[in-house]
Amino acid sequence: MSGLPKCYASIMILESSQGMITDSLGRFEFKNICPGQYHIKVTHVGFTPENLYVDLQENSNQTISLDRNDELLDEILVHGETVESLTKVSNVLSQEKILFEANNNLADLAAVISGVNVVKNGPGVSKPVIHGLYGNRVTILNNGIKQAGQRWGNDHAPEIDLFVADHLAVIKGVAGLEISGGSLGGVLEIHPGPIANDPHLHGDVNYIFQSNGLGHTLNSKIQKGNDIDQWRIVGTAKLIGDAKAPGYFLTNTGRRESNFAGQWNHSMSKKWKINSYYSFFHTDIGILKGSHISNTRDLKSALTVKEPFNNDDNFSYKLESPRQSVNHHLLLLESNHSLSETSQLSLKYAGQLNRRNEFDVRRGGESNTPAVSMSLNSQYLEATLAKDVNVNLSYRAGLQYNYLINKNHNGTTGRLPLIPDYNSQIPGAFLTFQRSYLKSILEFGLRYDLVTQNVRNIERNDIGNLEVYKYNNLAHNFSVAAGVSRDWNTNFTSKLNIGFAQRAPEVNELYSDGVHQGVASYEKGDPDLTAEHSVKAILSNDYTIGRKLFLQTVFYGQYFKDYIYLKPANDTTTIRGTFWKFDYDQTDALLLGADFNFSYTLSHHYKLDFGYAHLYAQDLVNNIPLVFMPSNALTGRLTYTIDDQGVLKNNSVSLGGKYVLERDIIPQVEQEELSPPPPSYVLINISASTSILINKSIINISFKVENLLNTEYRDYLDRLRYFADASGINAVLTLNYKF
Repeated sequence: MSGLPKCYASIMILESSQGMITDSLGRFEFKNICPGQYHIKVTHVGFTPENLYVDLQENSNQTISLDRNDELLDEILVHGETVESLTKVSNVLSQEKILFEANNNLADLAAVISGVNVVKNGPGVSKPVIHGLYGNRVTILNNGIKQAGQRWGNDHAPEIDLFVADHLAVIKGVAGLEISGGSLGGVLEIHPGPIANDPHLHGDVNYIFQSNGLGHTLNSKIQKGNDIDQWRIVGTAKLIGDAKAPGYFLTNTGRRESNFAGQWNHSMSKKWKINSYYSFFHTDIGILKGSHISNTRDLKSALTVKEPFNNDDNFSYKLESPRQSVNHHLLLLESNHSLSETSQLSLKYAGQLNRRNEFDVRRGGESNTPAVSMSLNSQYLEATLAKDVNVNLSYRAGLQYNYLINKNHNGTTGRLPLIPDYNSQIPGAFLTFQRSYLKSILEFGLRYDLVTQNVRNIERNDIGNLEVYKYNNLAHNFSVAAGVSRDWNTNFTSKLNIGFAQRAPEVNELYSDGVHQGVASYEKGDPDLTAEHSVKAILSNDYTIGRKLFLQTVFYGQYFKDYIYLKPANDTTTIRGTFWKFDYDQTDALLLGADFNFSYTLSHHYKLDFGYAHLYAQDLVNNIPLVFMPSNALTGRLTYTIDDQGVLKNNSVSLGGKYVLERDIIPQVEQEELSPPPPSYVLINISASTSILINKSIINISFKVENLLNTEYRDYLDRLRYFADASGINAVLTLNYKF
């Protein structure tokens, strides 16, 4: 928040439909308004819309602050009354953008930000990739709590309902030190946002239809608040059938979801507030039937045939084996105490329970018996102290403790576990400093985590018999980072972050041994893996010229000692069929990249947006390109804003596209990767949206068509690209009713 006046902002009183535009000094005035209670909506291009409830008296004055929301802009996130970090490099998506993409997964939504990609396992499962890194190197925060279920591997989509989100932020830099787990790639944050202090019942009803998969998504949210208590309830249901590639259905790729979240905030006094949050997430996801193959000959043939094996010609909502079923519970209790005008103490407890079942095609009528059944219990405690030493210096210090228990329900499956039973204790501490100096903000931080793992694994001994082996692992993770932000003038801002971090290997990387249904592959861990060591630098520059032109450049470089990755190792045959095999391995690596974002307002009606993400990733030990790195991509969008037409407000139409380049891989790596990287491709999208104001309510309508030309393509980071094309054309209608 800059504190500068916002000219040309739109102010509307919903009760009377009266509206006006602020002047060059950000001022506005309504005359002949009777004293009383009103709802006011404030909108401005590039800022999050603000909904206010005000009790107007005669000659009342009202000051309104807006937060930026444009995904092109570096953002300073403000939670409560304290600025958490001013040097972190962050990109933010607003609630409006989240709403119109809420039928997708979290990773697919985040991918609209330049520098963020997606690793997929078909239409139903995707995870975010930030600057070439994914998996355990990217932390996913749900209301400030790290998602525990993501420790199981790359085929586990984040268990988060997008409808609970007020904003989504991708954060890189010093701020990552406040989060345990070695966020070497960055942090993806979902936050439900504050509840308005409004005594009236407000909420949303959302419906989304998508043509590809004949999907239906229904959501409702209600909330209410006063000076003492605020509460919010959110519920979502999804039903999506088989996706369709150009020319054929992708059999058994549907999914179902049923989600619930509740939030309650209570003020014990002016200096003591408590917050509580509970969410339940359930999903059933089908895995492409053609990805499970019985013999080596057919598996290798799958790389060359146009249509997957075992495919049906008819659409279906039915989910058969192979499939996944996931339940996730999160309970968060938080207490915030204002110790003085300059210091605040925050206490947190979070408990998570994850249950995951994977179902295989099994003989003897046992397909409904899970082949993998795991539960992961997480208990988390945190205490954070924020202190303003003076007007130029502040610090944050925190103590954290995380206890994890992973358990396999082998009596249910009749199979050896994919990931062994274990418990892990991770105490940690962080300390960050922030200092203002002239036109610069300086930031420095330290972090330490002690990681213990007590593992009980069932393995075959030297003579082939099963035996229980116990492992007690101990690791010390140190991290240090520094950042600086400088305003060279009113039009030019730079941010530089440099950091060193360590990450101990996760249990799945050390001891996995079996078929991972979601990625249709056999994964083998390596118990001799050592900790990763990373050094990364990020330089971000924002240029603004007048009110029309914005340019952002982000340059980054990251060196890894003992980078952990999945290495293709041909195929293996098990009792469950024949699968591509991948071994966890290590090497030294170098990642160099750049993200460019350009926005130009041609006129009152037209706006152009462009983005380009480039990545060079090299295996330094073998002097070859790293496998499974995102392709370089160029995106563009032309938006035409239409003047208000009667009851139709905020009208716009846009045409966008994405050009994904073919990965430049040498023949040696192509052989290791089982098949050559897919060729480059272009996707064209169109969209239109409008809002209808009816009394005190608003109806938002959005329509878009993805992959308009029904392009045949396969994405390099899609683990199911060995078997089938990606989804084809998809029309999406979103209806949002705000009351």
